Amino acid sequence: DWKIWINNDSGSNGNLRLYHTSSKTEFARLSGSGSSFVLGTFDATSDLRAPIFYDRADTNYYLDPAGTSHLNTIQVNDYIYHKGDTNTYIYFQSDSIKLRTGGDDRLHITNTETTATNSVKITSGVGGKLHLRSTETTIVDGDYIGNLYFEGVDSGGSADNIGAKIHAIATDTWTTTSASTKLIFVTRNANTLSTALTLDYDQSATFTNSVTIDSDTAKLYLGADDDMHIYHTGSDGYVLN
Repeated sequence: DWKIWINNDSGSNGNLRLYHTSSKTEFARLSGSGSSFVLGTFDATSDLRAPIFYDRADTNYYLDPAGTSHLNTIQVNDYIYHKGDTNTYIYFQSDSIKLRTGGDDRLHITNTETTATNSVKITSGVGGKLHLRSTETTIVDGDYIGNLYFEGVDSGGSADNIGAKIHAIATDTWTTTSASTKLIFVTRNANTLSTALTLDYDQSATFTNSVTIDSDTAKLYLGADDDMHIYHTGSDGYVLN
């Protein structure tokens, strides 16, 4: 049986309650001066409308359908779609997130790597930056700080090949006053990857093979005061000291 109980108190304790007599379950309560309406389990067979929905225990959390909402945790099974564009969405899988536009994967983030299948453009008012950060808590001589790999598939389109790469490698133990590092440039000849150029911590450069300056008017200056010149005039080469 259902009963309606009325507490006719002119103060803030006045309320009207609808409850089930056997289970003692309160279904609804209209309290105070009509400013508060409390429901138990509520099933709506049609629209449920309100300009805003607040958390009963903490009104700092709310859902504003036409504005900004503040929620604690949102859980979704698979997709978050862009309204009106079913080909653009975020797709969640086990330990994996995909960003798709036009129905194609553009960015894939897993536990081990992040793959972008299109150009990545970094812009900023003071110049875009790409940060490669080591997760080592102590960096010592020989540790890899960051790596850039340039890859593509073979002629059959099945296996990934590395065409070139750049490594940033620590040359001492990093401290608050020292973080010496060198850059290694690696290129591929047929099936062999080899170091082509090393830019060391002291700004010295070591080329593994010959260096070609393809200009008839290029000059090479050596020394702090350009004491030595090496240059070519088109038919003759000169060394001046």
